[in-house]
Amino acid sequence: GKWHLGSFYKDAARYGGVVSSPLSHGGFTKMNATVEVAPTATSNCMCKAEWNDLCDFGHNHEPTHCKPEGECCFNYWWDDPLAPHGVTNLTWPTPPDDSLYLADAFSRYLKERSAQKKPFLAQISFHNCHKPFIGSKKVKESCAKGETCRPPLNGEEPYTDEELDYYACLIELDNAVGLILNALKRYGYYDNTMTWFTTDNGPEKNCRPTGICKNANTNPQRPIEAPGSAGPLRGRKRDIYEGGHRVPGIVSFPSQVKSSSSTVLSWETVTTMDFLPTIMEVLNVERPLEQRSWAFDGRSILPLLRNATTGFKWADTEEGPRSVGYQFYDTTLNKSKGWGYRFGRWKYVEGSMSCLHPDCQKPQLYDLDSDIGERVDLSSKYPDILEDLQLKFQKWHESVMKSRREESKCRKTELMLPQSLTSVSETE
Repeated sequence: GKWHLGSFYKDAARYGGVVSSPLSHGGFTKMNATVEVAPTATSNCMCKAEWNDLCDFGHNHEPTHCKPEGECCFNYWWDDPLAPHGVTNLTWPTPPDDSLYLADAFSRYLKERSAQKKPFLAQISFHNCHKPFIGSKKVKESCAKGETCRPPLNGEEPYTDEELDYYACLIELDNAVGLILNALKRYGYYDNTMTWFTTDNGPEKNCRPTGICKNANTNPQRPIEAPGSAGPLRGRKRDIYEGGHRVPGIVSFPSQVKSSSSTVLSWETVTTMDFLPTIMEVLNVERPLEQRSWAFDGRSILPLLRNATTGFKWADTEEGPRSVGYQFYDTTLNKSKGWGYRFGRWKYVEGSMSCLHPDCQKPQLYDLDSDIGERVDLSSKYPDILEDLQLKFQKWHESVMKSRREESKCRKTELMLPQSLTSVSETE
C-alpha cells in the first residue's frame, strides 16, 4: 500500500531524490506499494494514455494531489533486481476499488508463505479513506439507496457526492479487511497471527477557528466541513486536540488473548509506537546492544491484552498513569501547529493546527475523564497541574530532540538541537 517515505529507485540520488523503500529502509523482503498517497479508485489510470478513459475522479471531477500537466501516475511498484532502477511497476490498470487490489496482493503473498510453511510480518497501508477518496459507482449507488448506508435523518439533505464517495470508500475498506481475515483463516494463520487494525489520525479538514466543527453539538456524525466524524472529540487531522489523533484500534491474537466474550473493550491509551515493543516481546528479542541505552518510544501491550478483562490500567513506576507527548516533526515548536501532553486523565494543550483564536493559543488544561471533548479549560482552576504537565512536556520534548541528535541512524542536521519550552515562549 502507501509508503510515502522516499523514492523506490535504488539510484534515486542521481535524480536528486532520497532512496527509502520498504526494502532499503523498512526491513521488508517484499513490497507492492505506491510511492505516496494514491486515489482509492482507478489509481494508476493516468499512467498510460490508453488507460485515461478508465479514470474515475469521483466528486473531485479532476486529478488531485498532482498537476495534470505534469506527472499524475500513481502506480504500484515491487522489487526487480534486473530492472534499471531495481524496481518495476504494474503494467495493467488497477480496479475501480483499489482496496481489492491490496487485499488480493496480500492473499497471493500469504498463499506463497503458506506453501513454504513460513511465518510473516506484513504491513498493509490502505489508501482508503485518505484524500483523494473515491468510491466505486455500484457501492455509491447502493449507499444512496440506503442499502448499505444509514439514510439521512428526517429533515436532512440527501448525501452529497463527496459524502457518498467517502462512505462507499469505507464500505470497500471494510470488505477488503474481511478478505484479508478470510485469507488468514484459509491458509491456517489466523489463530496465531497478531492483527492490528487502526488509522493514523482523525478525519481531514480543519474546523477553524477553535477546532470545534459548526454542528459538533447537534449532529457530530455529519460534519458540514467535510465527511468523516471525530464524534464528540474536538479537532480533526493535524490537531493536538483529541480529534486529531485519538482513533479506534482493534487487536486480535486468538492464541494468546483468551476471553469468555468475543470482544474486550479497553479505554487505556495505546499508540502506534507500541507496535515495535509488542512484537519484540512476542518474538522474545531485544534491541541491539549499542542501542539499549537509547530512549525507547512505546511499550508492549501484551499485559493489556492478556489482562483487559480484569480492568488493567497502565501504571508507570515513576510517572504514575501513562503519559504521551504531542508535537509536530519540526525541531522548533510552533504555536500555529501546537504541542501538548497527556498524563492519565489530564491533558495540556498549547496551540493547534485549527486554532486561530487567542483562547486556544494560550496554555490550556482539560480533564478528559469528565470532558473528552476538551471544551472546559481548567488551567486557571488547577494552575499547579498545568505547570506540572508543562514541565513533563519539556522533559519529554528535550528527550526527543536528544534522540534525534544522538540516538538515530538517520541523517543528522545542525537544526537537531534541544529546544526548551521556556526558550520557545521567550522567542514568540
